[in-house]
Amino acid sequence: MKKLVFTLSAGVLLLLSLFIFHEQETLQSAPFAPGNSPLGRAEWEHMLLRNPETGEISVSRSQELAFAKGLPYMETTMLGKNYPWKQRGPNNYGGRIRGFAMDVTDANVLIVGSISGGIFRSADQGKTWTQRSTANQNYGISCLVQDTRSGKENTWYAGSGEYFNSPSQPGSRYIGNGILKSTDGGLSWKFLSKTQTNSPEKLEDWDRISRIVIDPKSNKDVVLASIIGGIMRSEDGGENWTRVLGEDGGADYTELIVTPSGKFYATLSSNGTTKGIFRSIDGISWTQIMPAGFGGPKSVQCGGGPCKRPLWYFRGF
Repeated sequence: MKKLVFTLSAGVLLLLSLFIFHEQETLQSAPFAPGNSPLGRAEWEHMLLRNPETGEISVSRSQELAFAKGLPYMETTMLGKNYPWKQRGPNNYGGRIRGFAMDVTDANVLIVGSISGGIFRSADQGKTWTQRSTANQNYGISCLVQDTRSGKENTWYAGSGEYFNSPSQPGSRYIGNGILKSTDGGLSWKFLSKTQTNSPEKLEDWDRISRIVIDPKSNKDVVLASIIGGIMRSEDGGENWTRVLGEDGGADYTELIVTPSGKFYATLSSNGTTKGIFRSIDGISWTQIMPAGFGGPKSVQCGGGPCKRPLWYFRGF
């Protein structure tokens, strides 16, 4: 009798172990397994906590109130009013906006650059908009900047080109064609000829501009731009350019900022010969300041599992 009970108990334990093992294998191989994506992990945690009969997480009213008390709330102004937001456009054919700036001399004037619609300008705080770029300039605008130095405020620059811009066709892109410049407060724009490649059939260095900055302390019209391959610099308002960091056909992704005191920082993605984070006090000579082991090609998690693309593909360094 004891032998029979022992045999039955051992059989039950074996079946239970096989069931648990099977459930674990099923869970780990499911598309919502915790390691596959943030959304997958959220679904996995929901499955652990939900009521198996209703499929919902049972929470009492007292628990809801306790949780609500801990939520952050919107700060108010000194007048006790919330910050209201209103849609301002341009919402007819402006496209996805990547560049936006308010004129430092007139808060009514707003200028935006869109990926598929060109450059738009408003003189009434966004109530109405006018397209200021012309038909042959209507490629994707990726960035905008105003020269805020005294006496130079009517000068604006707009960079063009973006790598990915089609939600339905990965890899589709509106490549740019250099930099546009305005000297009348954004009312009209012209090409900077030395930045144009005029080759829409292929991707070249000036076809994707991520940032344009102006040296705030220079007496000259010093402009820097981060493009494919590195950083370019001009001392005559964009008429002529010199590469100061990187190389032709180098880093796919670059970024650039300037401080109010005139110090420059740049990042170049790791697929180029010159890569990392750099600092310059004059925009000409650059020193790498990237910490050891920072950036570089590393695998990351994508929605359906580990990605094959390196980290610089997503982070820009």
